[in-house]
Amino acid sequence: MSFKGCLLIALAVFVLSASIAWAANWQAVINKQAPRHFFDPDSVKIEFSNPPAPCIVFDGDTEIMEGPSCGMVNINGKNRFGGYVGFEPFFFIIRGDRLSRLTAFRELKETYRKIRVEYGTRAEQERRRAEMLKNRGTYLAALGPSQADLMKQHAQALGEAQACGVKINKALEEAVTKIKKEFPDDDKYFIGEFMANIDRSASTVDHGLCPEIKDNFASTSLNW
Repeated sequence: MSFKGCLLIALAVFVLSASIAWAANWQAVINKQAPRHFFDPDSVKIEFSNPPAPCIVFDGDTEIMEGPSCGMVNINGKNRFGGYVGFEPFFFIIRGDRLSRLTAFRELKETYRKIRVEYGTRAEQERRRAEMLKNRGTYLAALGPSQADLMKQHAQALGEAQACGVKINKALEEAVTKIKKEFPDDDKYFIGEFMANIDRSASTVDHGLCPEIKDNFASTSLNW
């Protein structure tokens, strides 16, 4: 095997060993220092998931904290009555070999209403934002009409529908008034004629008063 190949293998082994050592180290830090934050330290149970990473924490667009090693763990412990309260997610920050922050994520959300945790170094996050803005610009360009144009088209269509609705109501009111004049309320023929006139009025509105949105009314015909 060439010297370069041996060097690559040695480097890979070193990185793997460092990763294993770091995983054991950060878990040891939490196992040792987290229990002191609870009422009954000896009862504390901790569930680990993903290893920590650099992070920046925001409340909306306002940066509120950052850390070199941040993450989440689930912790359970006993209360003053001797019963376990159940596992709950906790946010932590490790600096060196010190657990500098351990807070129930529920409490963070109560304090910071728009909290979000972005993982990665500041430079990595800036690169991600730049890529997102680039992709967003490409997506909007592919849409064709701008958002303002789409809103204008929607408003125009809505206005046409409302105008036609006014015409329909007026035509139907005129039909009802005409029928009431021609037929007494106690006439048995009244109901049938009323229905027939309503159908004719609706048809007139559909095809005559609102030709610009005829297809819309054709797809949702009035059933009386």
